[in-house]
Amino acid sequence: MVSLVHLNLASNDFAGSIPKSFNNLSRLQSLDMSRNNLTEQLDEFLDKLSGSEKSLQILNLGWNQLSGTIANFTRFLSLRELSLNNNQLTGPFPTSFQQVLPNLGVLNLHGNRISGMLPDLTMSQSLTFIDLGDNSLNGTIDKSVGQLSRLEHLDVSWNSLEGVIFEAHFSNLSSLKFLDFSFNSLVFNISSNWIPPFQLDAIRLASCKLGPDFPEWLRNQNNCSQLDISGAGISDVVPN
Repeated sequence: MVSLVHLNLASNDFAGSIPKSFNNLSRLQSLDMSRNNLTEQLDEFLDKLSGSEKSLQILNLGWNQLSGTIANFTRFLSLRELSLNNNQLTGPFPTSFQQVLPNLGVLNLHGNRISGMLPDLTMSQSLTFIDLGDNSLNGTIDKSVGQLSRLEHLDVSWNSLEGVIFEAHFSNLSSLKFLDFSFNSLVFNISSNWIPPFQLDAIRLASCKLGPDFPEWLRNQNNCSQLDISGAGISDVVPN
């Protein structure tokens, strides 16, 4: 079936690895094999998609048992959505991951065992969705994340991130709707007169240090339907 453009094999019981013949799918634009029992090494899986390096735009391999490290995706120049959530990926991001993926809009690596520092993603200015939650990432969050002006969803919860969060981390995030920094060792140092460039629907900052005063910037978030600032070290009075 060398003319295949879209292939959806999600939510089955496929196990093991994919056949080498996938390399013949030179026109493939989207591949969804999420929610199966694939156990292949990620780099071996991608080698079998080398025939679609120029065409592949959407790759969803979430909820499998893929192992190994984060591979070099920069050869897939047309990639718009990459979902590898809830697998068994380990190790740090490779240096190549910081190279340009100009069309990447969705990056979902939630629920793996990825370690090391957060990559610099500012080369991918098309990003609207980043979910790196429930991994083993450490180090700090670079202020450059604040330059992703199209970003709507940012989740780095349940990692081992540390350091100070300033206004600069959000300076150009005018499209942001969902923010989850929960269960990291992050300290917010935000001016009391700072006015955020965004209106958030969900704010999850559990266990981040926001106090001792109540964060004034939260009071103008008029669209918020979820607010979790539990364990935030606030000792102020309950505000209006």
